[in-house]
Amino acid sequence: MKYHLITLGCQMNLSDSERVTAVLDQAGYTLTDNEEEAELIGILA
Repeated sequence: MKYHLITLGCQMNLSDSERVTAVLDQAGYTLTDNEEEAELIGILA
């Protein structure tokens, strides 16, 4: 399953995005830069 993250705001949100990415990668998800390919889209604001 592919996911795409959109990060808005400050550096803390960037840190949160890295943490979410690590968890999703360990769960077997694959990061994609293409929103249309993603089955899961996360917005961190």
